[in-house]
Amino acid sequence: MRGVRSLPAVLIASSIVLLPAGAAISATDPGTTPTTPVTTPTPTPAPNPDPPKVTTGTAEAIGTGGATLTGTLSANGSDTSYQFEYGTTSAYGLTTTAASVAASASNTTVKAPVTGLTAATTYHVRLVATNAAGTVRGSDRTFTTSSQGKAPSVSTQAASKTASTSATLNARVSPQGQSTTVRFDWGLTKAYGNTTATTSAGSSKGTVSRGIGVGSLAAGTTYHYRAVAQNAAGVRYGSDRTFTTTRGLTKVTAKASGSEISWNGSLNVSGQVSGAKPGGVKLELLRQDFPYNATWRRIGTTTTSSTGSYNVRLQKAFNSVNVRVRVIGSTSLVSPAIRVGSQILVKITQGVRKARTSRLRGTLFPAKRGATAVLQRQTPSGRWVRVRSLRLSVRTNNRLSYKTVVRRIGRDASYRVVADPHDGGNHVTTTSGTVTVKARKK
Repeated sequence: MRGVRSLPAVLIASSIVLLPAGAAISATDPGTTPTTPVTTPTPTPAPNPDPPKVTTGTAEAIGTGGATLTGTLSANGSDTSYQFEYGTTSAYGLTTTAASVAASASNTTVKAPVTGLTAATTYHVRLVATNAAGTVRGSDRTFTTSSQGKAPSVSTQAASKTASTSATLNARVSPQGQSTTVRFDWGLTKAYGNTTATTSAGSSKGTVSRGIGVGSLAAGTTYHYRAVAQNAAGVRYGSDRTFTTTRGLTKVTAKASGSEISWNGSLNVSGQVSGAKPGGVKLELLRQDFPYNATWRRIGTTTTSSTGSYNVRLQKAFNSVNVRVRVIGSTSLVSPAIRVGSQILVKITQGVRKARTSRLRGTLFPAKRGATAVLQRQTPSGRWVRVRSLRLSVRTNNRLSYKTVVRRIGRDASYRVVADPHDGGNHVTTTSGTVTVKARKK
């Protein structure tokens, strides 16, 4: 171009803006495309959690070998774990198992039992809690375990409620002021071999009674047992004792060899003992005299055979009686009562005999005025028939007498007297012996 001043090459180059094909040129900002600025909000930071608050409490339930550690804890809005540190110095060395409380916990009492401590020893303890803000330790506190004290005293007592398969073992225990338990060793010998569960005897300084039941025992068997008491100071053993289970008997029967007994006579009472081990059982024969409202009294004893059978003698019954048989030492194993009627003494003798008659006479003893008597004769067929009623005369010593005359017939004839004492049941109707009146001579 003619007449135009040329520009330096550098300026020309710096003034050139390259645009894409078809792009428009901004009137306000040549060479750029306007954009809308984006604003990002700044997040609000979360508040920092507060550390927990802890207070070491006073130890509880202090014994010779253990205690319960306590404290108070506030979580201050953050889930918090805690444990106790303890030991014989302020360096501690031992810790309880860690536990936790919720973030909302406030002034919460926390506890932890510890065992395996030494008697009569001072221990240091503190509560330690941790949350997101850190760990806080409570102040140091101390407690002293109890002295070991005395071992309990124990005496084995007689067994009670002894049955065929069970019994209750008893003991007297003095805990000596410490928590004490008691149990029993038992078995067929002094080696025992069995042990009951333990039961608490408390912690008093006095003496207490304790009993523990044992079962599944064998009937009619002797067992050994002893009481065993234990506290932190030691174990003590009671003396050996024994008890014998009942034989497991279930029934006693009895029967008499007759329903009546002669005056001052005797009869047999026999029967059977049933149940486990019925052999060698000791029995007693009991008697209750008319009018059957008196106390039963023992009048004889016997022992069963190996099969449980027995035989015992009832003697000298002057009145009607009830009798029964009972297992010695038992109140329930007794036979039903048997009524045995006592006969009176009825005598008949033959006096003067004449050619066609014979005199009969006799006595009744004991008998009251209301007694009756009948003379009977035996027929050839053996049947007894009534001849006549007899007139009774009162004699001394509670005796009645009679006399009568009978005709001698063409054959020998047997006579007897049947007497009813009519004394309210104290005695029963009784028949005399017989006399034979010879046949008359032809």
